[in-house]
Amino acid sequence: MYADRNDGVCVIRTYCATEPGSHRLACFPHLTEYPSSYHRLSGQLLPGVEVLSFQYAANQPDGTPVHIRDIEELAEQSLQALLEWTDLPLALIGHRGGAYLALLVAQRLEHRFGVTPSTLFVADRAAPSEAERREWRKPSCRIVALTGDTSPAGYASHLAWREFTSGPFDLEVFPGSQQFPYGDSSQLVNLIHDQLLSLPQPVLLPPE
Repeated sequence: MYADRNDGVCVIRTYCATEPGSHRLACFPHLTEYPSSYHRLSGQLLPGVEVLSFQYAANQPDGTPVHIRDIEELAEQSLQALLEWTDLPLALIGHRGGAYLALLVAQRLEHRFGVTPSTLFVADRAAPSEAERREWRKPSCRIVALTGDTSPAGYASHLAWREFTSGPFDLEVFPGSQQFPYGDSSQLVNLIHDQLLSLPQPVLLPPE
């Protein structure tokens, strides 16, 4: 099943959704990655968690990446595409450049539409720099930073993500290089299930 926006902005695709889940996980790939990177993760999370994955307009059909000049505009376009999927408890996960994009979307979801993601997972990306910080209201969702213990970004740079939420924060360090989303995803799947399925979550209604 997939939902395809026709305005040339991005595509949200749901893979392997053979039955309704109780939660949704929206995946924000790195800016030159593709939705197909999340096929395996989707299959492992079903049936409890439906996986949505963004395809950015910057990824051309022939695989040639186009430089994204305005991350704020991409966040706005991604937000609009995601709004129709907020009828279930929603979590976000972003990889590298997609982690910062997911943060921008989480902030907009909560403070403009009253939809608070249950968890924001940020993988293989240092916390935003001073140049990327803006005067804004922090989201209140839990942030979980994901990294490998050999990550070049370092422990401290991932720990700094705690400054970007007014809610809980966790740092999960996996052995070796995580190589998300291409490496062994079993630990990540267990973590997501623990975060989304083990704790009671409120049902998020679609914004009016």
